[in-house]
Amino acid sequence: MSTSRLLFKLLTKLPEQVERLGKTVQDHPFLQESFWQEVKHSYQGQDPKVKHYYSVLELPYGASTTEIKQAYKRLMKIYHPDKFQNLEKKQAANSLVQKINEAYRALLTYTEAQSGK
Repeated sequence: MSTSRLLFKLLTKLPEQVERLGKTVQDHPFLQESFWQEVKHSYQGQDPKVKHYYSVLELPYGASTTEIKQAYKRLMKIYHPDKFQNLEKKQAANSLVQKINEAYRALLTYTEAQSGK
């Protein structure tokens, strides 16, 4: 893995330090300005709650409505409580499905609001 790609992966986990690190190492030849612009833009305007909902559906931030619907269907096929016989597993699946449903409804509302801007 290239140094800049590795650094990008590390920085995406630490968005609050992007500005400080960008100013500190911007003179290094392996880091181009386009790299820093990509890092900075990847975190602009990301609502933590919305970001959480995307992670529940195992999607990257900003996925399309179609991708949201596909992920929802895929996860429901895997975790639907009726697929489990064991009561403990069924209850765990029911709890997970509630979180998936919440994320699905919230993201559909969010993406509709974003497309209406």
